[in-house]
Amino acid sequence: SRVAKNLKRHLSEGETSAREICISVGSVYK
Repeated sequence: SRVAKNLKRHLSEGETSAREICISVGSVYK
C-alpha cells in the first residue's frame, strides 16, 4: 500500500518516530 511504501521510505531515512509509526499503522486498521 502507499502507507507501507511511505513508512518504508521514512524508516530508510531514519526519520520515523514511534509515534508516527503508530499513527501510520492505526490508519491502516481504521
